[in-house]
Amino acid sequence: NKGAVAVKMMVFRRTICFLNCHFAAHMDAVSRRNADFEHVYHKMAFGRSGIGLNTTAVAAGVSSAVQMIR
Repeated sequence: NKGAVAVKMMVFRRTICFLNCHFAAHMDAVSRRNADFEHVYHKMAFGRSGIGLNTTAVAAGVSSAVQMIR
């Protein structure tokens, strides 16, 4: 149940990206959190919006992929 969602948009000719993450909690899960972030960072990709607005949103789950690596 861990993952991330992001929205990228153009505002006044500047690209802005908002990222929201839900990763493992507590100090004993630092390495898992770092692995989850690394997965999201490398797997998240934005495409072009087909609705006439220059805005895209993506989501990346991390639990299954990170567990498979471990």
